[in-house]
Amino acid sequence: MNETLRTILTRRSVRAFKSDEIDQHSVEMILRAGMAAPSAYNAQPWHFIVINDRKALSEDIPQMHPYAQMAKQAPLAILVCSSTLPPKPQANAYWQQDSAACCENMLLAAHSLGIGGVWTGVYPNPLRLPLFKEYFKLPQDIEPIALLIFGIPDQNLPKTDRFHPEKIHHGTW
Repeated sequence: MNETLRTILTRRSVRAFKSDEIDQHSVEMILRAGMAAPSAYNAQPWHFIVINDRKALSEDIPQMHPYAQMAKQAPLAILVCSSTLPPKPQANAYWQQDSAACCENMLLAAHSLGIGGVWTGVYPNPLRLPLFKEYFKLPQDIEPIALLIFGIPDQNLPKTDRFHPEKIHHGTW
């Protein structure tokens, strides 16, 4: 099996992290991978907030997001945001999909670097959206999509096979 498929098939959501910092080169590679995602009309609507402030990770984020408690031990989170007004008007309807592809690229890149990650959703949750928009001082046309939390894994996750042939349909349903 080639390395790309191995990365895709072995990536898991990691929720327990060691306290080790993540080097700047790895952070840049994760961001580069996100920006390499496909986007409608090549609009690239994404923006990123890199978070390594201990108080934000340990106290503030876990209070804003009930499923982001693992941020308390993580050295890094990246808030993936998206412009709702991409530079190409024909791409306006696709910013959510573009951002989702960006998030997945980032999680796969992290995994390939030996860094664990987990996707915690922000958009379209009506309780989380205003909290994240205010806390991170996001402009009006920027929506927080997902908070990706990263760190060196401190858990051994069992291998899993998520292939389900019964979900495959050919030609029509």
